[in-house]
Amino acid sequence: MAGLSPGDYQRILDLAVTILDRGDTKLPWQLVAEELRSAVPSANVALFWTMGWVDAPPADFPLPYPRDLDDLLPDLTSRSMAAHPLVRHYQTTADQAPRTVEDLPGGGHWPDEQARHVVGTVLGFRRHLALPLPAPPGEGHVILLGRPDEDFTDRDLEFASRLQPLLAGVVNQQRQLLRRRDHLAVTRGDEFGITPRELAVLSLLADTLTAAAIARRLGISPRTVHKHLESLYRKLGTHDRLAAVLRARSAGLLRRPA
Repeated sequence: MAGLSPGDYQRILDLAVTILDRGDTKLPWQLVAEELRSAVPSANVALFWTMGWVDAPPADFPLPYPRDLDDLLPDLTSRSMAAHPLVRHYQTTADQAPRTVEDLPGGGHWPDEQARHVVGTVLGFRRHLALPLPAPPGEGHVILLGRPDEDFTDRDLEFASRLQPLLAGVVNQQRQLLRRRDHLAVTRGDEFGITPRELAVLSLLADTLTAAAIARRLGISPRTVHKHLESLYRKLGTHDRLAAVLRARSAGLLRRPA
């Protein structure tokens, strides 16, 4: 069976670059959905989450969806999605790889037949492929692709597997920016031509993290971190990390330590 084409890889990279350049604090859901519909033929796409927040999401965690989608998930559907085998799998294991229901132990048994009926009725499809996103403890954030009857192919799963870590990296960057929203002056960053991704790297640099640690935190490679650092040094007119942090603080890009 055919694997991914060069065009598939380019599509994934283009999407990641577009999202990162936007600097949003939530996943640009419509853009992601459109790309997935184009890349995975005949698939419907939905974004679901199981809510555990009493009043509001954690201040340092990005909303996985635009607020205007709230009305699309009535309470019954939310409760039913919480029983979805894929959602339960991601909430109760450390696994973050894209899966189909059939991939799960026991073929993805539903503990609640009514929930299965509700989800099938609302979504209108029976075959599911899930891409999990980072979520707070007890939450489940899942992009769900579905088809009425046709199974997902190895190629579909490979595409999802290549895209998922990039989307997870986007969410982690958004989280870092939210954590630092009192520390970072984005408008000042614009004045220096510093991108949101570079601001995230800069804030972690100020925490004395190594390039390897920054890479792990943002879900990128150390080589990419070094490229961001080179760009930051150039834009800030400095030559090392200490000078870059001091210059950023004096310019209002970082809050001075208490």
